[in-house]
Amino acid sequence: MLELNRRFYDKNQLIKTSVDVLNQFPKDLQGVVAKALCSLAVRDYDIEGRIQHLRSLGAEVVLPLYRSKNKLRTYDQVPEIHQSINYLRLLQEDERALIATKLLDVASLVEYYLGFAEEVPMPQKQVDVGEIRERYLSGGQQYARSFVVQRSQEILEQCLLQKANLDAGRIVSQKNL
Repeated sequence: MLELNRRFYDKNQLIKTSVDVLNQFPKDLQGVVAKALCSLAVRDYDIEGRIQHLRSLGAEVVLPLYRSKNKLRTYDQVPEIHQSINYLRLLQEDERALIATKLLDVASLVEYYLGFAEEVPMPQKQVDVGEIRERYLSGGQQYARSFVVQRSQEILEQCLLQKANLDAGRIVSQKNL
């Protein structure tokens, strides 16, 4: 692949990995997770202030932002991912790497949670993933992890209770035969 055809985030493996991980989530959860990147960019790097000064960034940054409005990339179909990629483009390389690391932290917590949440309805998953994101943003990885552990235990308890109820129902059905 020619260097000219590569997207800006393909040039750094950490950033590329974070974008790839983001795109691997179910469509219904991609935007929820992508909001973490957007919130970090706003909170830690005043990205909105940088947007106000787009003229000073140069054509190599500004032109791709305008082209992105065509929404031809696969992730442009999810507005939060579209916004997060554009925010990444405006950051310096070291800032991108820091945010990518934090996004991978959030993603790993969400993936762990999703491993337990197969039986949970999708709206609840979105609420829980949003809570993971917000706890990470407000209190860091440990605070978010404690929620994931607590929620995973609750899900396991619900599954065990459902299984026990099913087993009890089968026993009663067999006795009635």
